[in-house]
This record gives sequence, structure tokens and C-alpha cells, in this order.
Amino acid sequence: MRRLQFYILLIFSVLAVMGSSTQAQQTAVQPTFSFVAFGDMPYILPADYGRFENLIRDVNKQDQVFNVHVGDTKSSETDCTNDYYQKILSYFNQFEKPLIYTPGHARTVSD
Repeated sequence: MRRLQFYILLIFSVLAVMGSSTQAQQTAVQPTFSFVAFGDMPYILPADYGRFENLIRDVNKQDQVFNVHVGDTKSSETDCTNDYYQKILSYFNQFEKPLIYTPGHARTVSD
């Protein structure tokens, strides 16, 4: 009978330790995440092309979950051409982590 009590006590002790360990894991601080946000670039051309390339290189070295471009990839002085937008797309494709792009505001130029 004593042996049975010993095993029952041993089993309950092991279960208690496992339960407290699981509870400690559940109450641990949840991991955080980071993201990189930037915008209004490349804007001043052609000088900003090199700056944007440097930014992409530096951002790709970070440990973020995703990136956000908050808009405005050009000034109103830059023409809206397919070639320009293809260049921007090629830059966007260089980001190693997902990139979310939110278009900037459109501005009407009046004569």
C-alpha cells in the first residue's frame, strides 16, 4: 500500500511541476515585432536614387516583419511615365521583407 501511495504522490508531483512550467510559459511576455516606415522618396531626382538605394540596403539588414512606404514616390515636377513607375517597381522589388505601399495624395497642377 505504501508503494502505491508513493507512486501516486510521485505522479501528482510530476504533474504539478509540469503544470507550473506550462503556466509560466503561458504568462511569459508575448514577443514583439517591428516594421520600417518611410515615404516621400525618391523625391528629388536624380539625387534621391542613390539615397533610396542606400535606404533599401539598410532596411534589408534589419529584423523587421514588414515595410511600409507611406506614399509619394515623386514630386509634381516629375513626369508620370511608365518608365518612371517601372523604375520604382524595380526598387520596391529589392526589399527582402514584404512591402506595403500606400499611395500618396494626387495634386492637380493648374496653369
